[in-house]
Amino acid sequence: GQDPDSVAQVVTNVKKAVKIPVIAKWPTEGGQTLRVAKAASEANVDILNIHAGFRAAPGLDIYNGGIFKYPGSGAGNFGGSSGPWSRLISNRFIADVAKADFKPVMGGGGISKWEHVVESIMYGALSVQICTAILYEDYRWTKFLHGSNELLIHIRFL
Repeated sequence: GQDPDSVAQVVTNVKKAVKIPVIAKWPTEGGQTLRVAKAASEANVDILNIHAGFRAAPGLDIYNGGIFKYPGSGAGNFGGSSGPWSRLISNRFIADVAKADFKPVMGGGGISKWEHVVESIMYGALSVQICTAILYEDYRWTKFLHGSNELLIHIRFL
């Protein structure tokens, strides 16, 4: 996700292979966010998914010989880390890419309250992905949506 040429090549090949919208999502660490967004846009990606996850090592079970706590983890198989701490960083990347006006932006990264969804949209995201809130509170997090049709309509048309 830090090599614009590779991103463009992947997006081009995926666009040739499928007939559905293609969303490019890449890590924001490394300082190449705008270059990667531009390359993906020029390769005709449909949506740019911005988040502020960073490569991180999984937790170790210190009571059971240091085995990885998460299924699928292994030496060198480090995934992205995000959460409430990353929301403000994510907002910065959303704003930067939205201002560049390449393609529609999907925001995310540390969303844990409905106000964060609105904030991401105000920074320029046209849609928002949510994982943090579900990890912390499971699907009960969506309770704010019940009876909030006015909010949903406004978000949908921003």
